[in-house]
Amino acid sequence: MNSPARYRRLFVPVVTAALLAGIFFSGGLGQPAPAGAERYFEEVASAIDSVPYQIRSWYGVELPFTEVVVQMLRPNKILRRTFQDPALGHRASLSIIHCTDVRDMLGHHPPVCYPAHGWHLESRHTEEIVVRGRSQEVNIYHFSRLNAGSREAIRIVSFFVAPGVDGIIREMDEMERASKRSGLAGLGAAQVQVLTPLSQSQEATGAMVSGIVEAIEPVIEKIGRGVE
Repeated sequence: MNSPARYRRLFVPVVTAALLAGIFFSGGLGQPAPAGAERYFEEVASAIDSVPYQIRSWYGVELPFTEVVVQMLRPNKILRRTFQDPALGHRASLSIIHCTDVRDMLGHHPPVCYPAHGWHLESRHTEEIVVRGRSQEVNIYHFSRLNAGSREAIRIVSFFVAPGVDGIIREMDEMERASKRSGLAGLGAAQVQVLTPLSQSQEATGAMVSGIVEAIEPVIEKIGRGVE
């Protein structure tokens, strides 16, 4: 299996100056969590920990994150992992960040954090993916940058998961509104990103996105249920 070093570089934008600005302008602490929230956060973290290292024919390797990331995002749980097919070389990286305060993730959003680290937004559009048996829309971002004289180009599938929502959420403002519903404020939310090389075939990329999303459906379900 090839070294995931390149994908470590691709995930550097998680730590951004824009993240600092987002946290600063969004204020400090969020609304108090309802009864049972502590157990809910533990169960969400456990569900994220249970994401398998093998999905179909792809094997996962952990990607490191720094203490700075933890201090900035104040996450309940972070998963960052790259998956690769050892025979075909197809690759995709998965990032799940679950925060107890929605506002802590405002800067961890592709249109904000990637340009802050030298990536140029080439295009943005929506596509449908199947989540828990239903077609739902996600945002697709194409970014590029020059790295040591070579052009890197990536494709990011991005969506959010919030308590009280049966499925996923495409836009940040939708996620913020959902998190403020009665009885759900203080339960946080998660952002999911699946990153692939833009040079990889659409067929291979589509298969990997589909397989990864299917594998994390227990996480989506657990977050969506909220406190039980």
